[in-house]
Amino acid sequence: MKIIKHLRSDWFRYGFETLAVIVGILAAFALENWRDNLEVKKEEHEILVNLLNDLKEAESQSEKSIAEETASRKHLIWAN
Repeated sequence: MKIIKHLRSDWFRYGFETLAVIVGILAAFALENWRDNLEVKKEEHEILVNLLNDLKEAESQSEKSIAEETASRKHLIWAN
């Protein structure tokens, strides 16, 4: 009877240790996935900010080019 009780307690302990290891591994994977997602979102944000800045600069250059073309056109009209 003591042998059976001893075996049961050992199996319970081993099962608990195995479960603790599995839970720890799953938690580590979840944390790594969460960290990777944060890095991806940070990179996406940086890309979008850079894109917005580039678009604003392109808009400014376009407005400048349009103003120069308009001024050149007025000079050409006056020259005729």
